[in-house]
Amino acid sequence: MSLIFLSLLASSAETLRLYVHREEPKLDNPNGPCSTLLDIAPSAGVDGALRLASARLQVSLSSLATESGTTVTSLAALANDTTLRALEASHAEAAARRELAAAYRLFHMYGLAPFDGESINFIAARVPGS
Repeated sequence: MSLIFLSLLASSAETLRLYVHREEPKLDNPNGPCSTLLDIAPSAGVDGALRLASARLQVSLSSLATESGTTVTSLAALANDTTLRALEASHAEAAARRELAAAYRLFHMYGLAPFDGESINFIAARVPGS
């Protein structure tokens, strides 16, 4: 009996329990699940947590953040039972489109050519992931 108990303790120490909640508004699958619990090894990394949470929440997620808004870069730094905010990939794409539209309006206001090299570099520097 004590061997089973010790085995359970060892396995729970090797995994984190994380509560993952989707940020509003729900752009993709609006009637889908809004949160899930993950039991995951810290060695799976943030990418592993994103894949697992994406599958369970039935949406593509782009990032995880703490309740204070700090982007999660390592699961090893998290405590057990941490609550995380999940950002849908669509949120990041929508933000990039808004930035591009705002930049294009500025180019138009100042009579700049939006597709010359300098303008493209200006836009590219402001698009996440470029």
